[in-house]
Amino acid sequence: KGVDVKIALDIAQMSMKHIIDTAVLFSGDIDITPALKLARREGIRVYYVNVSNARSMFVGDEVKIHSDGVVNITF
Repeated sequence: KGVDVKIALDIAQMSMKHIIDTAVLFSGDIDITPALKLARREGIRVYYVNVSNARSMFVGDEVKIHSDGVVNITF
């Protein structure tokens, strides 16, 4: 519980300190969107990896808009 908030805080802190230059996310929860916006404003590249089976391949618009790219992996 609260894992998405912890991920968002990590992304925000590492982005603001320029510890990272790229973030790769496997979470599609839109609650992480503010952290994605901040990271991109700080010049961090953000990619979302959508891992799903063929029937449930969906990436929300919020994630697409605030990512530099979306990688779909189906099984």
